[in-house]
Amino acid sequence: MRLAQLARKVSIKQSEIIEFLATQQITVQDSSNARIEDEHMKVVVGHFAPALLEEISVQSADEEKIESAEMPVEVAATTHHEPIASAEVVIENNKQPIEVIKVPKVELPGLKVIGKIELPEPKKKDTTTEGSTTEEKPHKKFGQPRERKQFDRRDNRNPISLQREREEREAERKRQEQLKTEKELKTKRYLNKVKQQPNKPIKLVKEEVEEVVTVEEPQPNTLWGKFIKWLRT
Repeated sequence: MRLAQLARKVSIKQSEIIEFLATQQITVQDSSNARIEDEHMKVVVGHFAPALLEEISVQSADEEKIESAEMPVEVAATTHHEPIASAEVVIENNKQPIEVIKVPKVELPGLKVIGKIELPEPKKKDTTTEGSTTEEKPHKKFGQPRERKQFDRRDNRNPISLQREREEREAERKRQEQLKTEKELKTKRYLNKVKQQPNKPIKLVKEEVEEVVTVEEPQPNTLWGKFIKWLRT
C-alpha cells in the first residue's frame, strides 16, 4: 500500500507515519508514492486505528492481486533452426528496394484580408479661431498700491467690556424704574392721609421732591480709557 493511501485510511499525516516507523527502526522514503510493506502497514494500523486492521489488510491483499495481474509476462525467446535455403530467400527478399512513404505537405492558410477600414484623418486645430475666442487676462503689475481694507472698529472691541457696558445700562434702567415707583408710592401715601382727615382744614403742604439727575459720563473711545473705566467699576 502507498504511503498517501495509508495516511488517508488511518486519517493521519504522512509525517506521523514516517516518524512512528522510525521509532520502530523502519525507514520509509518521504514520498506520497512510497510503498509500505504489509507487515509495516499492519504495525501502523494496529497503533493508530486497530478497528480498521482487518479491513485494510483485506484491501491490501486485493491490491496485490491486481498489481500481479497487471505485471507483464516475459516470454523466453525460442530459437528455431531453419534450413539454409530459407535463410537465403530472406536475404534476397531484403535486397529489394525499400519504398519511401512521403507525407504530403499540408499548406496552412495564411491571413486573409476581408475588408479594409479607413480611419478618418485627425482634424487640425484651428489656431485662428482659438486665438480670437480666448480673451487676454489682465496681468497684475508689480508696484501697484494695494487696496486697504476697512476694518470695523466695533469688531475689535473686547467682549468682556461689551458685556460690562450692557450690565451698566441694565442696572441704570432698573434704578430709574425703582425711583419712579418710590415716587408714586409717596404720592399715594399723601393722598391717603388727606382723605383720612376731612374735618381739619386742609393745608397744602408742598413736598419737596428730590429730583435725581443722572449725569452720564462720556463713553471712552480708546482702549486705555475703556480699561480705566473697567477698573473703576
